[in-house]
Amino acid sequence: MLHDLSGAILDAGDGEAAGRACRALYDVLTRTSPFDGRVPGTRTDTGLALAPLLASHCLLDGPRTAAFARAVLHAIRHAIGNAQRHAGRRPVEVVYAGTGPFAPLALLVMPHLEPGTAAFTLLDLHAESVDTVRGLIESFGLGEHVRDVVCADATRYRHPRPVDVLVSETMQRSLAEEPFVSIVRNFRPQLSAAATIVPERVTIHLVSLDAPAQPSRWPAPFGGREPLGEVFHVQKEGETPGPVTLAVPYVPGSAAKWLALETEVIAGNGTALAPYVSGLTEPEILWDCSPLTPGMTLAFHYDAGSRPGLRWRRME
Repeated sequence: MLHDLSGAILDAGDGEAAGRACRALYDVLTRTSPFDGRVPGTRTDTGLALAPLLASHCLLDGPRTAAFARAVLHAIRHAIGNAQRHAGRRPVEVVYAGTGPFAPLALLVMPHLEPGTAAFTLLDLHAESVDTVRGLIESFGLGEHVRDVVCADATRYRHPRPVDVLVSETMQRSLAEEPFVSIVRNFRPQLSAAATIVPERVTIHLVSLDAPAQPSRWPAPFGGREPLGEVFHVQKEGETPGPVTLAVPYVPGSAAKWLALETEVIAGNGTALAPYVSGLTEPEILWDCSPLTPGMTLAFHYDAGSRPGLRWRRME
């Protein structure tokens, strides 16, 4: 059953089929290993660890789950090939940082890997999620793929071996609230030379949107979208080094414009989340800067503190 559902999700595109398959898997996992949905989230000095119930709902974002799972499977298979060519047959070290109670990006790919080729370490800050993940691994007989299931803060965790594939979906649109950036920073020095991160790159762009074309309900593509520049990115090699300042063009007599942050997610292996198909790729309107007025210049920087996210201010 898990193999069939995982195959359906991996083969799905970014439409309704992915959503239906993810809903079916969610129902299976909920019945197989129920957990306490009342456990709250935890705010740390590097961001918010979602409550287990909210973390479990990430699976229901079908296009996101399908894209990430395909990227994870490709990254692991690529790393297995490298290990066999250059270091003999050894298990590839996979760390999944922030699994939630279902660890979906592990459960979806494990049935498609040969035992002994990849060793998963599954991390979460909440003991309730860790216990649920352990139960699912046992219920589905996937223990031969797992090195360890650990209750730990992924922004401080130290892995005993170089990490070949780092997986983390600890993010919201505009990289707000959750500690994805801090997790990547923690693991950069722990990665092997040819390591892969899933998602491979997250970029935040400033865009202007034609306000009259704004639909009455989310999600739907906005009309009159104009890219204005990149304000932040994060990937294995590094991230935007400092503040970014953008002068916003203004055309007199044009339709009213809203400014927004748009998140671009490259999952890996050429797989990207299309705009508006996922909660991650819906725009975040900058209401304090909308509608657009003449002579507006904004300075952006990313703050990875207890409430992570982009900060911006108007330049006089």
